[in-house]
Amino acid sequence: RGTEAKMNTNRNYYDMQLEGHPLAPPDVEVSDREVNRFVELVRRGKGVREFDDDCRYEGEFQGGEIHGRGTYYFNDKSVYEGDLLDGYFHGKGTYRVPEGKSGAHVFRGEFREGKREGRGEISFANGISFEGDVRASELKGKGRLEFPNRDVYTGEFEGGLPHGTGSYSFANGSLYEGEWHTGRIQGKGRFLFPEKAEYDHEDYLPTGLNVPDKLRIPAGQIESEFADGKFYKASILPPRAGTAGSPDRD
Repeated sequence: RGTEAKMNTNRNYYDMQLEGHPLAPPDVEVSDREVNRFVELVRRGKGVREFDDDCRYEGEFQGGEIHGRGTYYFNDKSVYEGDLLDGYFHGKGTYRVPEGKSGAHVFRGEFREGKREGRGEISFANGISFEGDVRASELKGKGRLEFPNRDVYTGEFEGGLPHGTGSYSFANGSLYEGEWHTGRIQGKGRFLFPEKAEYDHEDYLPTGLNVPDKLRIPAGQIESEFADGKFYKASILPPRAGTAGSPDRD
């Protein structure tokens, strides 16, 4: 039978390929991406990785994988800066969507396996800000929304909207406390009106109440049930004792 080809362990693979040795490993084309990966493996520290979709990562590596602290640049100009674990955004970080892009905002908070998860703060380009619970990259749990006109919502969220129980403080001093459904006042609740508060929108008028162009309720309150943000089954209560506009006030 023919002589069996054996590998000479004293010779390198490159010489074997040149000589056409039957046990020489096949030629392999190594891409720049794989070369960078090899450098990262050797370095096991900081480096750069560029992706085929024009995204780019700069930061720490471990075992050739993105791991530690770093910055990830998306091809739409969005940027993540913070903690990463095995290639995922994981830990604390900041995610920025630049102005001029749809949904422009800045998120600062906690991430888990690539999603916003835990506590966070969001500053939207339209001036609205959020602080509170985030689940699976949605506003969910308890939180606080503040609007550019100084209105403030504090309460429960579901699916990115006020949902459940919460209070809405108007910049003019009025306050709503009660139930919400998918971003609208719905269910049981009450409005508290400060002295000299003025309202000129029919959505805020109790059903059947005959009023002039503007309604004034000094330090009063309305308890009601609501549907689609509007009153029904409303009742006007007298001012609370000791408050502005109360007959008990000196």
